[in-house]
This record gives sequence, C-alpha cells and structure tokens, in this order.
Amino acid sequence: MRSETKNILIIGWDGFDQRNQAYSEILSAKCIYVERHYSSRLRAFLAWFTKSYKSKKLIQKYKPEIVIIKNTHFIIASVFFIFKQLFNFKLVFDSHTSSLEDIFSYPAFIHSFLVKHIDISIVTNQKHAKKIKKWRGKPHIVHFPPIDFNKKAYVNYPVSDKFNICYIHTYSSDEPYFPVTNAIRKMKDISIYITGNPQKSDHELINAPNIYHTGFLSREQYIGLLKNVDVIMVLTTRENTMQKGGNEGVFLDKPLITSNTKFLKKYFNKGCVYVNSDQDSIYNGVARIKKNYKRYKGKITKLKKELSQKNKDSIEKIKDLLKN
Repeated sequence: MRSETKNILIIGWDGFDQRNQAYSEILSAKCIYVERHYSSRLRAFLAWFTKSYKSKKLIQKYKPEIVIIKNTHFIIASVFFIFKQLFNFKLVFDSHTSSLEDIFSYPAFIHSFLVKHIDISIVTNQKHAKKIKKWRGKPHIVHFPPIDFNKKAYVNYPVSDKFNICYIHTYSSDEPYFPVTNAIRKMKDISIYITGNPQKSDHELINAPNIYHTGFLSREQYIGLLKNVDVIMVLTTRENTMQKGGNEGVFLDKPLITSNTKFLKKYFNKGCVYVNSDQDSIYNGVARIKKNYKRYKGKITKLKKELSQKNKDSIEKIKDLLKN
C-alpha cells in the first residue's frame, strides 16, 4: 500500500536516469540528481567531492529511512556506505552491469565487502544475483522498470518516408557499429538513425544517404525519435547486459532487433528479431522484421503487458524486503 511507503530518497550522480525516475514513481520516492556525468577525467575526479558533499546535505535534510543509488563505481558505493554508518538508513545498490563485469575499474574485493554490508543489491539477471549471494549479499532482480510514455514530454523528431530504424548507440566497445552501417547502406528502402555522441570516442563514421547520426539528443528529442521510427535496434556483444533501450522500445510498442544472447532472448521473448554481430546476420534480421512487421508489432504489445506487470511487482517488493 502507498500509505505504508517509507521515506525513500533516490540520489543520482550522473544526471537524469530513466530507471531512477521509474523507481521514484512506483515507490513514491523522492528522486534528486546531483550534478551530472563529466567526460573530463579531471572534472569527474573533482566532482566526486562536490557530489559527496551535496549528497550528505540531502540526507541531512530529508532524513530518509531508505536510500537507493545507482552502483556504477566503487567511489559512489563507498561514499554512501560511509553515510549509511553515519546516518543509519537502509542502503540499496542498483548495480550497473559494468560494476559486476569490469573488475579493473571496480575491484571485486571492494565490491564484495560493500554488498555484504548493505541491505539490498538490485541486479538484472540470475548470473549477477548468484555472484552477490556468493559474496554474502542480498540480491534482488529487477530487470527494468515500466515506463508510461504517455506521460512523458517529447519533441517531434522528423524521420524519412522509408522504413525507419533507431539504433540506440553509445559508441561503446560492446556495441557493433560497422556491421550495422555496412548492412544498412545496402538497403535503400531502409533509413537508420544512430543515436549517441561519436565525438566522445573520436569514432570513425560511415556516411550514406540512408544513415543518419543524430549526435547528442535531449531527452525530449530522444523520445520524439523513438516514437516516430518503426523499429528499435539495441545490440551488445556482452552476454549478460540488460538493454535499457530495448525496454524503452517495448514500452513504446516498437518491435526490436536485438542481440542473439541467451539472456536477451529469454527476457525479450517475443516481438523481436535476434541477430549476431556480423553484417550478414544484421542484414537478414532487418529484412525479416520489415517483411513481417505486423506480426512482430502484435507480439511486442503482448510482451509490453507482461513486462510492465512483472517489473512493477519486482520494484514494489523492495519495500517488503526492507521491512524490519
């Protein structure tokens, strides 16, 4: 029941995050973003101090019983672990995939100590839940919170009169770029819009009349683009990576082209075409979803209903898990 909701504070260190926003709506929690993500390493380092100070002031102001943070780096996790000792609240880590997969930026001996001494570690899959259990932590699986896009502001983003795909891309090493662009530029009846800022990584770009690089988009522009395309593409070479963009596509009733991994095939189990990270597989996948579009469209609507209820229930269960 809403009346039983405890005083919950969600603090974000990297600017707006749809996952945090959805948690706040479902749990009736206060969500506050402390500054934003900085690409400059020096600026990011200095921001650790200002973000820590501002977070401390927020905790002192709101006196939360529960604090939820996105666990992306051992710095933010360690800071809030210290705050937990000082201010006696229950601490929930919403653990990003990289925090459990990248042992160089997030050493396991630090992570295992922290998760053992906090109250819940939210993860997106069974593999990571098993790792948290091995470290004597308390895992809880939340795949991705449901999003009601009817309540989200957006700016109309014009697209072509062809069959339009949005490839949600960040120019990360696990997201294939050249196999996608090499496949699409051969398909004259397809237009693809590739999101993300290539300047962040000095990424070489493929130019073709049917390939559009959007650059950085505001949240409102991004939603406007997703609403106007026919299909959303989200790809990764990592087996246990949850696709935020894929979930956004589902909650917008957009069929998906996603990676042929066990985890994604099990989670996005209908309304999708699964491809490998090579040019031929991507080309064939695009052709297949275009040819059978109405069928995939109907199935993705069914998946939306299933995931909306399942994920909402998982989030609401957090309150029960934190009862004294």
